Amino acid sequence: LDGNRLSIALAPHSIYTVSRENLIWAKDFAKKHNLPLHLHLSETEQEVEECLLKYKKRPVEFLEEIGFLGNNCLLAHSIWLSDKEIFLLSKRKPHLIYNPCSNLKLGSGIFSYLKLKREGLNICLGTDSAVSNNSLDLIREIKVGSLLQKGAERSPKVLPAKEALEILTKNGARALRTGAGEIREGGPADLIFVDLEKIYFQPPINFLSSFVYSASGECVSDVICGGKIIMRERRIEGEKEIIRKSKERARGLLRNVHLNNKA
Repeated sequence: LDGNRLSIALAPHSIYTVSRENLIWAKDFAKKHNLPLHLHLSETEQEVEECLLKYKKRPVEFLEEIGFLGNNCLLAHSIWLSDKEIFLLSKRKPHLIYNPCSNLKLGSGIFSYLKLKREGLNICLGTDSAVSNNSLDLIREIKVGSLLQKGAERSPKVLPAKEALEILTKNGARALRTGAGEIREGGPADLIFVDLEKIYFQPPINFLSSFVYSASGECVSDVICGGKIIMRERRIEGEKEIIRKSKERARGLLRNVHLNNKA
């Protein structure tokens, strides 16, 4: 699709919004067509309690029962996990997506990074949606994710800068099967360029530390995807029209909400 810059995945939202039958259909379809399968999992304690009431099993146990779990799965959140569930995940090897800002904003809980890492699971970094994150800034997410784990484990050595950057880049690329995540000969031309003149990198002593603990998405000057320049000097083709249309649609949605509330 679009010169191989776009790909398809299945994303049934969660076990509490999608029926058992549709979850089985989704995993069968994904297996047949070799597609990634994305699901929100065990984000809140309430989700676990509701699953126990409905299916008499915890979420991971339920997904194991219907044959949903596999290495093609990308499981967002995965906070409220029992030891048995972690063992099941370690056998099936799905990719886990850590969303620190969303989890903090919603008060969902803290992702057990070290415990899950020890089980050999591929952990990636995500933002969740604008509803629970707002900025959707993956670079800011690195800092929050790293500091949150240091605080939870009471150790400044947990999730250091280099490792934090790897879960964003290499681990994310592995989960999405893009082959990217690092710059190498013969690899895909998926790159960002960082403006080293930004205040985040002054004085220029330790780029990695500055990038992880100081920077934000605002420092990215250029983006190349699949060898095509998507953003050049912070300008995207058609950007003004995109913003205009988004404002127009937002106003339309608000009008509809207002009319529905009146009715």
